Amino acid sequence: MRASCACITILLFCLQAGAQPTSEPGERQTYSYLGLQANQLINQLFNSGATVANPYLLTYSINDRLRGTGFTTGIGYTYNQTREGDAFSSVNVHTSDLSLRLGLEKKMFIAQRWLWSIGGDVVIRKLKETSTGANPSTSFVTEESKTSEAGFGPRCTINFAIADRIIVGTEASVYMKFGSEIHTITGTSVPPQSPRRYHSFVPAIPSVIYLIVRF
Repeated sequence: MRASCACITILLFCLQAGAQPTSEPGERQTYSYLGLQANQLINQLFNSGATVANPYLLTYSINDRLRGTGFTTGIGYTYNQTREGDAFSSVNVHTSDLSLRLGLEKKMFIAQRWLWSIGGDVVIRKLKETSTGANPSTSFVTEESKTSEAGFGPRCTINFAIADRIIVGTEASVYMKFGSEIHTITGTSVPPQSPRRYHSFVPAIPSVIYLIVRF
């Protein structure tokens, strides 16, 4: 994790040379950008069933007004509760999924209304799924699965300023993730399983759309 932070810092320092500033000099030192994922709203308006794999529903960044360098973060959380079964058996499933990213970036204007950024992130994910089921002849059985992931990688964005404070943008990223999964069952004689460890290389194409407010 220390190595990933060091790589991100070096990348941003290299990008500073020769970059176009984000604005003219003025009294204000920083700009803040608050973004909300708009894909679900677009799906409702156009009756589309397209899904987006990007888990970060809310993003925030604060950048230097002249140099464009700054800090960025994103967060997403979902919770689902479902019940399946019939008159003889039922299963209650609870799923919670938390995704968080922290990083550094540099924003640059490439045209009057076009703004892009490049940087790197550290990403964290916590997923927990609990299933509880029973039937008249057995006791309750609880099955729980916990997944923890951490990783790092580069990310770039392209944005269009509709107005001075309203921006629409998308992003692409490539994250290297390392994770572990623990699966346990209680209420039965099944022995506990050993944690499963894995790693994955996760590229994300520009499919997400963010509505961003600058202030």
